[in-house]
Amino acid sequence: MTILEMTVATAAFTVVVGGVFSVLATGTQAVQATTVSGQLERKADRIARRIGRTAILAGSATLLPSPQAPLGSSQVSFRRSQGWTNGAMVWGPVISIGMEDDINDPEDGIDNDGDGCVDEATVVWRRDVGGPNETSEIWVENVRRLSDGETRNGQDDNGNGLVDEAGLSFVLQGATLVIRLCLEQRGLDGRVVTYMAQDAVRLRN
Repeated sequence: MTILEMTVATAAFTVVVGGVFSVLATGTQAVQATTVSGQLERKADRIARRIGRTAILAGSATLLPSPQAPLGSSQVSFRRSQGWTNGAMVWGPVISIGMEDDINDPEDGIDNDGDGCVDEATVVWRRDVGGPNETSEIWVENVRRLSDGETRNGQDDNGNGLVDEAGLSFVLQGATLVIRLCLEQRGLDGRVVTYMAQDAVRLRN
């Protein structure tokens, strides 16, 4: 084999190998993106259902504020029914669920915690609010400040009936409390993936 033939063969081999690695890399990135997206969807769906299960025994008269469209609310408090005593409904302690700042990434336009998402918030559950036994727990992080497709402009940008909708939003439709939760996460390719989950529960009278 002449030097010219070896050079041509080597060049052809390099092109083929390069193409194979390019295809493999693209496929790997696609798998990674799908994995991150799936994980985010499962997390958002799980937390939205958890919020719904917590509110399912709430009394509509105990719900504060009353989250009416088009503004809704990013936080609600309520009391859950604990049954009847002597013909009267017994209500439990005040519970609140709402969107709060992430202490590691305050709202300043900077990715302070270096996770690829800017100014994300958290969902915080509180029990016995204002009482002597108040407790709290962070249920999920990486909550978007505004829901997917929304900007802070006084308009309903994503067309779901709410104006400047927060990443966690509650809206009362009749006796049904609709819960929407929008999470975000940076994928391995550096792009930010978002997903909005929804749940709905009928409140007690």
